[in-house]
Amino acid sequence: MTIGDAINSFLDDPDQTTCGLCLYSSAKMYLHWEWKRDSFETSLQWKLYKQAHFDDLKMPTYKVERWHWGQSASVMRWIICFVFFISAWQAGLLLFFMSTGNTKVKITVDAPVGQHLLPFHLPLFAAAVLSNLPQLLISYVYITFNALFTCMLAGREWMQFAAQRKPLRVTSPVGQQRSTYWLQLPYHYSLPLLALSSVLSWLASQSLFVVRVAVRDERGLLPPGSTISTCGYSPGAIAITMIVGGVIALVTIATGLRRYPAGMPLSGTCSGAISAACHPPADDVDAAVLPLQWGVVSTQDGVGHCSFSSRLVAPPIPGQRYD
Repeated sequence: MTIGDAINSFLDDPDQTTCGLCLYSSAKMYLHWEWKRDSFETSLQWKLYKQAHFDDLKMPTYKVERWHWGQSASVMRWIICFVFFISAWQAGLLLFFMSTGNTKVKITVDAPVGQHLLPFHLPLFAAAVLSNLPQLLISYVYITFNALFTCMLAGREWMQFAAQRKPLRVTSPVGQQRSTYWLQLPYHYSLPLLALSSVLSWLASQSLFVVRVAVRDERGLLPPGSTISTCGYSPGAIAITMIVGGVIALVTIATGLRRYPAGMPLSGTCSGAISAACHPPADDVDAAVLPLQWGVVSTQDGVGHCSFSSRLVAPPIPGQRYD
């Protein structure tokens, strides 16, 4: 399900539990629901937050905020992504420094010992599994990085609704709606990520590989137990893999530090925050299948209301109360 699917669903069937919360970001929505719990209401976290933000939670006013792209993804998602990345990077660093000493390779019958061979022998199947572990780890790292970019670009798509009117991008388009991207990301992001993942997988296959050594006697025969299987590694390929991986990590961090244009509260992937922005006027029928924009749709007794709508909307005014 995409963020467009969620907006489409909530516009067709508004969630009454989020009425009056149109300025709530995902962080405020989390605190709002936690506040409903008696255990949270007496917690230190709530007491500290209430001192600084209680009035804003109860009577929200619009503030001009520019969110970082990285705030669209949870802290835990960032931690998981970089824990796996750092683990893979450190493994490559270890192998690289193991090869910076003596470059002479020595093979013995008992076990291969040398600069570019692991100092123990393995069954052939175990060596094959070990040599493919880096590709498995890189594949998982790619999935976590792709998830980060998916969250950040979903946030960008969300924020654009405050600046321009456009149709929703959904799984099954109806009316003027658009279909989702093939790889869930805009092509100028998904294709480079896919290409870099393919390059990293190929480099990983060149970095750690199966080595099978057969030691023959003077007659050219293979004595029993003279075949050795282990894994070899290429310092050059490892170094290039680490550089490419480091560039991807730095680009991801730099992307996360970018700021969205000011406009809407950041929902991330929080269904409650998305729902709160989907309470259009009663006469705005079938809004989901038409081009939408987020903004002020009505004002009554000095209190405005913001929502997605297919009608004309006005930008919210800083300091003005909206529910």
